[in-house]
Amino acid sequence: ISSYVELDSDTYSLKFRRNGVSATLSTASGVQLTDDSHITYIAYGRNGRFGATSLSDDETEPDSGKTHVRVVNTSEAGSVDVYVTDETVDLNDAEPIVSAVAMGTVGTAPSVDSGTYRIRVTAAGDIEDLRFDISNITFESEGVVSIILTATPSGALVNAHILPQGGELTTYLNTKARVRGAQGISVCTAVTAKIGGVRVLGTQPVGAISSRYSQVEAGEVPVVTGVDGV
Repeated sequence: ISSYVELDSDTYSLKFRRNGVSATLSTASGVQLTDDSHITYIAYGRNGRFGATSLSDDETEPDSGKTHVRVVNTSEAGSVDVYVTDETVDLNDAEPIVSAVAMGTVGTAPSVDSGTYRIRVTAAGDIEDLRFDISNITFESEGVVSIILTATPSGALVNAHILPQGGELTTYLNTKARVRGAQGISVCTAVTAKIGGVRVLGTQPVGAISSRYSQVEAGEVPVVTGVDGV
C-alpha cells in the first residue's frame, strides 16, 4: 500500500495504468475530492477484468470496546459469506458478519466486540465450501478495519489482507489446495483414496467423482489409494 498523496480539493478524472505501461486500464471520471478527506483506492483483477473500488478513511470510530469491520471482495471466488468467531465455534452455530458479498463490492458489518478472532470465508450460503480460514486476528478497540479478499491462482480460494483505517496492510496468504478424486478403474468394484490424509474417494464404483473439493495443506502430500481393499 502506498502513502497518501495530497491533492487540491477539486473534481478529477482518475486513471489506472499498469506500472510502465501507457495504456489506461480504467478511468473514473467526475471524482470529487473534498477538503480534509482521505480515500484508499483498491485496484484488482487480471488483464481484461480490471476493477477499482474506493474506501473512505474517515469513518467514525465506534465506541470503546468495539471495532467497525468492512469486507471488500476483490477475489474471483464469487459471492462470499464472512464469519468472525471465537476459535472453536462451529459454523453451524454461527452467523456471518456479512453475507453474499459479490466481487467488486464492499460489505459493511455491524460493530463487533474488540478482541482476537478466527476469520472464515465461505461460498455464499454454503458453510461446507470453505474458501479461507485464519486464526488469531486481533481487532483493536475503537478501530475501523477492512478485510480485503483477493484472488488466488485457483480462482476459488481467497487470500485476505487486514487494513486498519489509515494504517498499514497485513497480508495473510491461503496455504490450502483443493483436491477431489475420480474412479476410472473398470475392473474393480470399489476404490478408496486419501490425499494428505483427507479422504476424497470412499469405496466408489467406476465413474464416480467427488461431489465436492476437499482442502489439504499445499505442498508435497502422500496419496494413498485402495483397490478392492488392497
